[in-house]
Amino acid sequence: MKKWMVLGLSLSLVGCNCSDSKNATDGAGKGAASAGKQAPKVDPVKALFEQLPAKDTAMALAVHDLTGAVAGLKAQVYRLAKALDDPAKVQAALDNRFGFDIFSPDGWVKAGVDPKGGLAVWYGGAGAMNTWTAFVLVRVANKSNFMDRVAALAQREGAMDVGKPEPHDGGEWFPFQRTLGQKVTLAGGVFIKGDRAVLTSASKDKLALLKA
Repeated sequence: MKKWMVLGLSLSLVGCNCSDSKNATDGAGKGAASAGKQAPKVDPVKALFEQLPAKDTAMALAVHDLTGAVAGLKAQVYRLAKALDDPAKVQAALDNRFGFDIFSPDGWVKAGVDPKGGLAVWYGGAGAMNTWTAFVLVRVANKSNFMDRVAALAQREGAMDVGKPEPHDGGEWFPFQRTLGQKVTLAGGVFIKGDRAVLTSASKDKLALLKA
């Protein structure tokens, strides 16, 4: 199935490191001088997307700095909400669903996420849509607060609990699970390695897509 791809879309108002590749390499003298001054800064979000399988991508989104992005997002959501409903009601509904103000950098901090660490989303797959995989990548600032928020969302969105951590690829895998009698159903989880966390609807084996 042929997919469409939106790659490296930045919603941030700050933190965009853009350069003109032609000017950067136009002339050996200029290129050497630039290289001697400073090595190019590596964007970890962009590097992540370059490693993912483009042929199976349905959507890829990169927000390089949430502190700038959420203000613009709030303005757009409020503008649309005002035409349909009371923006205050929309805000309250979102706060209730996520457990924090997603339009505020402080809200993300309270949820244990570093808003300056960016946000990456990848969604896609090779088969039918109901088999596709989703990955959400964030930088963790406070693991305890982050896991509390993850547990609350897992319970609210899927009536699922967060299972005990399992060692995996130098980090920890926390499965999402639902127990009915003797039957345990698994549906995704969260992988934490260092200060990075990946929430996914897939099994931990699918994390191999991100290993590079």
